[in-house]
Amino acid sequence: MRDYQLAMVLNPEVDEAGVTGITDRVSQFVTQRGGTVGALDIWGVRKLAYPLQRFHEGNYLRTEFTVDPQAAK
Repeated sequence: MRDYQLAMVLNPEVDEAGVTGITDRVSQFVTQRGGTVGALDIWGVRKLAYPLQRFHEGNYLRTEFTVDPQAAK
């Protein structure tokens, strides 16, 4: 088992229910492969360093998890 960190920048227009759905899917992905989810940090909407597509802000999430390297592919 190895420790991993996953950082995601989501569309800033995604509501709280959408963010919860995405974090649930990531947690399910990890646990279905025999891993465990550690910390989950929702940083919220922050300004991007440069625009991505038409967005100047992004909704930041970070999660830590442990999973077998073969399952992480």
